[in-house]
Amino acid sequence: MWLNVGAGDRHGGRPWIDCDVWPGTRPHVVMDAAGPWPFADGSADRVYMGQVVEHLEHPTGVRAALAEAARVAGTSGTVCVVCPDFAALPEKRCEAWIRENLERGECRWPGDEHRWCPDRHELYRLMCEFFAQVEPIHPGLIDHDWPPGNRDPWDCAVLATAA
Repeated sequence: MWLNVGAGDRHGGRPWIDCDVWPGTRPHVVMDAAGPWPFADGSADRVYMGQVVEHLEHPTGVRAALAEAARVAGTSGTVCVVCPDFAALPEKRCEAWIRENLERGECRWPGDEHRWCPDRHELYRLMCEFFAQVEPIHPGLIDHDWPPGNRDPWDCAVLATAA
């Protein structure tokens, strides 16, 4: 099973199961990423959380979602998290409007606002709490088997497994 958690309107296509808190985005499964997930332990081969963690309360909601991702991925699944990297904004010399847009989120539906301004270092530390193998990668290097989505130059990405 491949889960696209927090899919919003960026559906993964087959074989992905799109999950989102807002039913208006027409996910396969309506669920809160920061709540209990309706999947068995170790049942997912892949869990994708693209542009999700910044929408969750920090640190409690983010930790809850990562714990659920680790539980559902079990010992053999892979988790991929992509989110804005607020440390990269000055490094990439982003204009002020980009930061302003990222700080508020798109607000297209309830839950689409940003509640956290993560950076790659904090995301890495949080992921290390839940996974044994944590590998930061450039978002542009995520292979095409993962769902499409925003992968901006100021984003960060992390692949993680339990083993």
